[in-house]
Amino acid sequence: MICLSPSLDSTPLDIVFSPTYFKKLFGPDLSCLGILGNAIKKSSPTLIGHQSKPITPQMSRVIVEILHCKFHGMFKKTYLEAKVIELLNLQIDQFNNDYKPSLSNFKLSQEDVDKLYYIKELIHKSPGADYSLMQLAKIAGFNDFKLKKGFKQLFGNTVFGYITNMRMQRSYELLQEGKHSITHIAYLMGYKYPHHFTKAFKMKFGFTPKNLKK
Repeated sequence: MICLSPSLDSTPLDIVFSPTYFKKLFGPDLSCLGILGNAIKKSSPTLIGHQSKPITPQMSRVIVEILHCKFHGMFKKTYLEAKVIELLNLQIDQFNNDYKPSLSNFKLSQEDVDKLYYIKELIHKSPGADYSLMQLAKIAGFNDFKLKKGFKQLFGNTVFGYITNMRMQRSYELLQEGKHSITHIAYLMGYKYPHHFTKAFKMKFGFTPKNLKK
């Protein structure tokens, strides 16, 4: 359950998830959710943090979008579901950061920075390329640890998070152009199955590629 309350004078926003829904989102192995995932698997209560966290600007934006949804019917349902998932991701990430080692002591040389910018540009130019983390690390001349930590420190996003964002941004542009089918765009962006592309697009924008095409 997500429970958010900006102040003592505000009405809390409670969002309840069932264990079945978590498994639908993240698969049967919930270890990616850390303490929360282990508790769900054991059907035991838990707290994912030792104290409450502030509502971030990103969370505030999503909450406003939830409360002022302008869609109706099925479009409202899919829009709200996407926004609730976005809010869930933001809160899980917020608490998980408590258990991640600080990057403050992780130093990058100017040569490292130049190589990371090269990888970023490579992804930007070809977001649909089927790069693995090891392949990108080899191109940069890093080990995968340095690539992951350095990329997150320099650009504020994971390598695959940036790849996904670029894929979604380029997909949106191609859909607006109207020259390609949804299936073709999915393949161009590196998705083997179009329904996986549709799911990722919906989670990013709150509506499906088909809705945008219309």
